[in-house]
Amino acid sequence: MKGLTTVQGSQKVRPLALVGQPNTGKTTLFNALTGLSHHVGNWPGKTVDRAEGRVQLPKGEMSVVDLPGTYALTGGSVEEEIAWSYLLDERPSVVIVVAEATRLRRGLRLLLEVREITPNVLLAVTMMDEARRQGIPPNLEVLARELALPVVGVVAPKGEGLDELKSAIASRIATPANPQIAPYEAEVEVAVLELERVLDEEGVGRRSTRWLALRLLEGDKGTQSWIEEQGGKRAIVKGKQLALSLGDVQNRLVLAKIERARYWERMAGGTGRDLKTEKIDRLVLHPLLAFPIVLAVFAFIFWVTVTGAAPISGFLMSLFDSLAEGARTLLSDTSFWVRGPIVEGLIYGVGAVIAVMLPTMAIFFVLFAVLEDSGLIPRIAFTMDKVMKSVGGQGKQCLTCMMAYGCNIPGIYSARIMRGRDRTVAILTNAINPCNGRLGGMVFLSALFFGRHAWMMMAALVAISWLMVFLATWFLNGVLKGEGKVPFLIELPPYRKPDWGRVIGRALKTKVWGVLWRAAAVAAPFCLVFWFMSNLPAGVPFTETYTGRLVGALDPYGVPFGLDGAMLSSLIYTIPAKELMAASLAMTYGQATDLAAGFSLEAGGLGAFLKAHWSDLSAFCYLLFYMLYLPCGYTTVVIHKETKSWGLTLLSQALPLSLAIGAAFLAYRIGSAFGF
Repeated sequence: MKGLTTVQGSQKVRPLALVGQPNTGKTTLFNALTGLSHHVGNWPGKTVDRAEGRVQLPKGEMSVVDLPGTYALTGGSVEEEIAWSYLLDERPSVVIVVAEATRLRRGLRLLLEVREITPNVLLAVTMMDEARRQGIPPNLEVLARELALPVVGVVAPKGEGLDELKSAIASRIATPANPQIAPYEAEVEVAVLELERVLDEEGVGRRSTRWLALRLLEGDKGTQSWIEEQGGKRAIVKGKQLALSLGDVQNRLVLAKIERARYWERMAGGTGRDLKTEKIDRLVLHPLLAFPIVLAVFAFIFWVTVTGAAPISGFLMSLFDSLAEGARTLLSDTSFWVRGPIVEGLIYGVGAVIAVMLPTMAIFFVLFAVLEDSGLIPRIAFTMDKVMKSVGGQGKQCLTCMMAYGCNIPGIYSARIMRGRDRTVAILTNAINPCNGRLGGMVFLSALFFGRHAWMMMAALVAISWLMVFLATWFLNGVLKGEGKVPFLIELPPYRKPDWGRVIGRALKTKVWGVLWRAAAVAAPFCLVFWFMSNLPAGVPFTETYTGRLVGALDPYGVPFGLDGAMLSSLIYTIPAKELMAASLAMTYGQATDLAAGFSLEAGGLGAFLKAHWSDLSAFCYLLFYMLYLPCGYTTVVIHKETKSWGLTLLSQALPLSLAIGAAFLAYRIGSAFGF
């Protein structure tokens, strides 16, 4: 039988399932239970991650499935549909409902719905250390007595409570529970019993007829479709008749669940309130101050990133300069066609990627991870929701945009939290936000041309990118067809002091190293290709090489934007990977073969060459164009994979290119008019 695993001697049991709301520590608990023995894929036919692993229990090992984070089992989102259909179809041996200790009531509401599907439930209360620190730890013994099921407190990152949780799981498997029903109003219960009878007669739902009956009374479309597939057409008709006689059933059920969850929370001694969070939110979510605070946060991030990255980049550049000089000396007796590709193509090219990207990426990813861990990121999305609504968007789109600062690809994948037209708009606007590959190049040029004011230039550029996102969102909502707007719901977790060691380690390991390795792997072959294009045909002046010819052909087209042919050619060379910007400029200006001082401001260096040949206005126009013009090649592949439409993929190219052309044109004309 599918999904069975041995755990109690030779007894066969079904996998475990983890259910919980977002931001409750569910995935952290899953990782703690499974260690490294888990894998992530997609649910069949869905673009939502499916995480499955193995957990070692006292008497054996078994499977555990981490269901998508969901606020309820009664809505219409993909995550909710996956969660309830899995519980109905697979009937896991034990369902572990995860609730956060400082916000117990919300988890208890979800617990009510899960228990209507299956009685084999236990409650894992996470973040007990945070609740103790705030002086509001729930009394788990009282809660277990009230719920009539096992309740275990855990602090997953520290391993606290994991052994007790595993023992509770094993006990629950060995001794399945009897159903514990939380009754609703009498007339609702009568209707539920009537529907359960019809469902039983049609052989639908097995032990979960109560939950199915309640969903039919609420008119849930997804449940109706599932029941129809199971042959329960008569139950659907009966459910519609009973729902008409009862009136607004959904509201009555929701209010009953809220009241029941409040009662349980009260009995456990929980306050349901985090006074510290409420005080901070009065400022952070203030109607007048919220938006300036968001701007200040981003300005601070870019100030730290720029000022911190510049000296580290300079140091790394000097290291690669020394490495290149050593390699040039070592290979002095070899052919130019051996020495050139290695020194000027690989060492300088890949060195530019690493030196420009690594410092920016390390600082930015760590700062962003701190914002996530502290609970500020959802509040930024909540604040930006008010702005996004003015152009037809919503706050979740801002979350995908913020993900894009690390890399556009996970930003596009994160749009899976949205549906319909909102999701399509989020995908198509994601690459307008500068990814880390572009941020590194932007920091390099901003520091080169604007010195101590570079952080202000970076903040201004990012503000412009947000303006372009708003403009593109307004345009796309006007031209795209699709599902109407859905409500913006987001969990605002309590503020927490970041776990600095874990946050920094996670950012460096999962973000910095992975992105850097991928960038270097892409950069190496393309730097070699660009080097050969800049040196072939052999024995001709640079202007006659393939790169030189491209530069000459494009030169007239850059005039309206304050750009020359070498700038436009470098933009084409960075389409495979935006991290190639510094190396591509060296190639297209014919400087790669004569970089005696590498990328520095010393004579012969790329920095000195650019300072001598570009005006500040040209640098600004180039930065604008580079920030906006096109997503990288792999991002385009992902856009097509997610939209499954060549038309939308083409639009994802045309839209940012149009914005880049328009922005650079306006900037150059305005700047020229004012004499810059």
